[in-house]
Amino acid sequence: MPSPTVRTAPFFVLRTPGLPVDPTRAWTREHLAAAVRRPEIREALFLASPDLDTALDPWLRGDLPEARAQRVDQSLVRYLTRMGSRSTPFGLFAGCGVGAWGPVSDLRVPPLAQCVRRTRLDNDYLAALVADLERNPEVRGLLTWRPNTSLHLAAGRWHYAEPRLGAGEGREYHLVALEPTGHLDKALACAAGGAGLGSLAGVLAQAVEVEPGEASGFLDELVEGRILTSDLEPAVTGEEPLQALAGHLKAQGGTRPLGERLERIVTELGELDEAGAGAAPGRYRALARELEALAVPADPRRLFQVDLHKPSEELHLGPEVRRALEEAVERLRLITPHRRESPLDRFRDAFRERYGTRAVPLLEALDAEAGIGFGPKPPPGLDGSPLLQGLPFQAAAQADPPFTARDRHILKRLHFLGNAPEWALDDADLAILGEPGPRPFPATFSALAALASPSPEALARGDFQVLMESYSGPSGAQLLGRFCLGDPRLASRVEELLRVEEARRPEAVFAEIVHQPDGRIGNIIARPRLRAFEIPFLGSSGAPLDHQIPPADLTLALEGDRLVLRSIRLGREVVPRMATAHNYAQGLPVFRFLAHLQEQDGRAGGWTWGPLEALPFLPRVTRGRHVLCRARWRVEARELEAGGLQALRAPRRLPRHVVLEDADSTLWVDLDDPLRAATLEHIVASRPSFTLVEAFPGPEELAAAGPEGRYFHELVIPFQQKEPPLPARRSPRPSSTAEAARSYPPGSEWLYIKVYAGPAASDRILAVLLDTLRRITVQAWDRWFFVRYADPESHLRLRFHGTPTQLTSNLLPLIRRILAPHLKSGACWKVQVDTYERELERYGGLEGMLLAEAWFEQDSEKALDLLHECDGEEGSGLRWQRAFKAMDELLSGLGLSLTAKLRIVDAIRGGLGREFNPELGIQLGERYRSLRRDLEAWIPVPGRPAPPALPDPRLHRQRTCLHRLAEAASHGRLSLPLEDLAASLVHMQVNRFMRGSHRAHELVLADFLGRVYRSQLARVGRARDKMEG
Repeated sequence: MPSPTVRTAPFFVLRTPGLPVDPTRAWTREHLAAAVRRPEIREALFLASPDLDTALDPWLRGDLPEARAQRVDQSLVRYLTRMGSRSTPFGLFAGCGVGAWGPVSDLRVPPLAQCVRRTRLDNDYLAALVADLERNPEVRGLLTWRPNTSLHLAAGRWHYAEPRLGAGEGREYHLVALEPTGHLDKALACAAGGAGLGSLAGVLAQAVEVEPGEASGFLDELVEGRILTSDLEPAVTGEEPLQALAGHLKAQGGTRPLGERLERIVTELGELDEAGAGAAPGRYRALARELEALAVPADPRRLFQVDLHKPSEELHLGPEVRRALEEAVERLRLITPHRRESPLDRFRDAFRERYGTRAVPLLEALDAEAGIGFGPKPPPGLDGSPLLQGLPFQAAAQADPPFTARDRHILKRLHFLGNAPEWALDDADLAILGEPGPRPFPATFSALAALASPSPEALARGDFQVLMESYSGPSGAQLLGRFCLGDPRLASRVEELLRVEEARRPEAVFAEIVHQPDGRIGNIIARPRLRAFEIPFLGSSGAPLDHQIPPADLTLALEGDRLVLRSIRLGREVVPRMATAHNYAQGLPVFRFLAHLQEQDGRAGGWTWGPLEALPFLPRVTRGRHVLCRARWRVEARELEAGGLQALRAPRRLPRHVVLEDADSTLWVDLDDPLRAATLEHIVASRPSFTLVEAFPGPEELAAAGPEGRYFHELVIPFQQKEPPLPARRSPRPSSTAEAARSYPPGSEWLYIKVYAGPAASDRILAVLLDTLRRITVQAWDRWFFVRYADPESHLRLRFHGTPTQLTSNLLPLIRRILAPHLKSGACWKVQVDTYERELERYGGLEGMLLAEAWFEQDSEKALDLLHECDGEEGSGLRWQRAFKAMDELLSGLGLSLTAKLRIVDAIRGGLGREFNPELGIQLGERYRSLRRDLEAWIPVPGRPAPPALPDPRLHRQRTCLHRLAEAASHGRLSLPLEDLAASLVHMQVNRFMRGSHRAHELVLADFLGRVYRSQLARVGRARDKMEG
């Protein structure tokens, strides 16, 4: 395996359950009662389930009916098993500590009683408290109000997402549209920088000439509709929300008593934390009663959020473990399959079609009505219809992914292995599983890992295995942000890691996405302010106002294949990031887009079974000491009918210790323990199937240990690239593009016609149309060109330039007459006149656009000539051959070196290759070898004299256009590099020459050209060596 391209960051995080695992203990009621009597466990159970806590005292006394007592038994088994086996932090059930690299490995875990806890009030309770305060007229008048951060003007109406607090279900967002009015527009303009309602009412009353009382009433309506939001809203980032709220209220005279009351609550929570784990549930209930006096229901089940932090001064991993982790994550990168088209890829294509390379306001582009939206349309009911609310509308299932060579190899190996418990990958396996051109890692990212070792001493001497199944990013802080709020040491380490990422793009602004999603997850996304800049979208930011970048300040443009955000105010590119592991797949479009935009700088990777993951048994996958995947069993409900899990163990070869995978949670089960096994059967009783995973590392080989025993664990390992920072991206040079003519509607100097027809009919119609126009019309245009397109229906796009009168009065009626027979016969089914939007940025500004249009005409004439020659199968072959030669002529005409031409076609091939089957590279190599002799003969060798040829006026005009483009680029008159422009010209050329499947043709032709250029470079190098020798 090649040397790793990444190294670990200077720290790691160890996540462990609150209790050690005891594989020798079988849970009985006596054992359960002994555990419940421990104060720290009783407190942990209360925080997880106050309802269960109310039943524990009568259960301990034996006062419950046996059926009820058994239900308490099962609940306790589940909770205590979670507290002794699951490492994901949750209340006092699990916590984390920060470790460092050292000379030897020592994962020492302190007892629960020595851990530090941080208690805060539930985020949704605080949101409800703020909403109640905002309804108080006295308090409302003291607050500062600003427009909702989702508010934007689109299609002549104001659009925004209105947050509403549901009863016990957290917040929900409803999409709302409003008609602009003088009152509304003036109020929003005045509130843009933040203002009190009193001052807003005065300005509004004077501006629109209404009574102050009427203005105040109107503003109250804006507040009720959440069009205006206050600065009282609990912040997602920054200071702890309750402390911030108390301080804000104390600073206002009218709300000072309330602020002081909340400050007392802060003090009491601090006293709880100072006392350590083991507080009696009665202390929490007393706090809940005190909060009830604030007129907001304080349900103990959803009132307290506790995080557990474990002292970690003696937490270290040695150099051998560090090296093994770096090799493991590199191996995962090399075998990660190329991901098929993502929502961001589809959006990029739609953006290119709609806007070209023009910069547009972000909120306009993402508006589902006025723009192109992002991802699937919102499900029915999100528009607020009471008839549809709550109905389970689901998107149609996507087609199964293709069965690839990788999948076939895995299936073949599984067949060979039979029921063997382990698949040890060999070099041949890795060669087939590896992807051609694996994607680089993000600048920083993280992976979850675990260590298996017979004993702490064995770990220290290097006797261990590493479980690492996947990695995620960017950035390396995704799994860590939420734990920084109560751990200053971790927060400091995470900030250092983020500065490493930012140093790779010093010209850009990295900004944290601040969003309060719907549902009840506010507690797990709260985090300190980790970056200098933040993008608040329906979430309160803890950054100063001058370091907040509201969505309305952002524009979006396509630069090459990269979607680029820019801040209008800062004049810099903005790179969005999110230091929390929130699943954003179901969020609002703007939030989803900003989160997905991170994927441009790297994606997650790891082992996957692909379409084989539903097989009844899949073995453990290893390479040396690296465990890439644990063994897993898919169990159907019918298999339990004969005798339950115990009867299933032998025929399915289930180990003693397994883990139930349950959505995003897990449950460890010892099948030798009747009560645990019965609990598992109870959980899965109503399911058609479920998945069990081997418990690896097993209880006897857990590397994390302490005075109380061994611990299940997860290591969060942040990584960073070894390479030095990348050179700054060159931003497009400001030009007169904004002032240049861009849009040409019907009746202007450009006539733009869409002719809808199938690919073959389009060719016939194009040839007939242009031949007829040239024969019977006085020249009514001075330039023209065509493009093929599908939106999604196949059509031709014809553009003619001339005087508006000639185009409208003479040319357009004539075109309609020529097309009439084709419409009647059904050869074409629609003709549409449209607005021509020039892609000025894509072609380097106005000068580049004009030169490109001149070249488009010459290229269209050349493609038109080809139509008369291309009939039948022979014609299909001639098309791609002519296109292949024309691509090279184009690149050579721009004066590009052989090395530059290779860079361009490699970039084209790389960008398009992600859209197609990963196996394509192998098949392209075979096809190229069969055509190599002809392909190499068609492309002139650099430096070799060309054979004499007759003068070709059209070729001369084409070369003149290309020479002028190259000259404009060399003199800095274009706003983008010549190589980027060349790639766009190649794309349009293939579009004209080939009848259909344009992107596939472009990929294959670019691949073939790249192979020819490499061959030529090799020959040039050998010739140079021979001369020098």
